[in-house]
Amino acid sequence: MTIRWAGGHETIGEAVRPMARMDQLSYLPRLLARITELAEAGHGTRQIADRLTGEGLKPEKRTTRFGPHKFST
Repeated sequence: MTIRWAGGHETIGEAVRPMARMDQLSYLPRLLARITELAEAGHGTRQIADRLTGEGLKPEKRTTRFGPHKFST
């Protein structure tokens, strides 16, 4: 987004709109495929959560990282 200030200066940045539920995430199919891939490779829920967070995927609103409570294997 671009903010154009009264004095003419512009600030350019990115805004991330938080989603309230997992099913609202635009990348849900990719997320589910990645979870399935990691689970099939034998990773546990904590390992999957850490990998998703490490890969830059974001969970729904009010959380900063994935946790094992989000998944069941």
